[in-house]
Amino acid sequence: MQAIFNIILKTAFRQTHLKQIGRDPRFFDYERPIRDARLSEMNLQVLPGFKASVYNTEQGLTMAVDTIFRFMSTITVLDKIKQLRQ
Repeated sequence: MQAIFNIILKTAFRQTHLKQIGRDPRFFDYERPIRDARLSEMNLQVLPGFKASVYNTEQGLTMAVDTIFRFMSTITVLDKIKQLRQ
């Protein structure tokens, strides 16, 4: 039963255009990163997301949903190499 609910959660996140990163059930919104001038200066973007799981407890099934954030660099490897050459 637990596996069925986990599959339903993953399907729901994918249908809302969230992308999974890694094997853990962590889904992030690449289309709408959090915009901030200070982050742009540091070449960073923040992706909002969710982590959800269903597991068995003594009382029955429990669903846990958490909000999470991922910091991503906007500098490419080529940009970094050019920076290091200077």
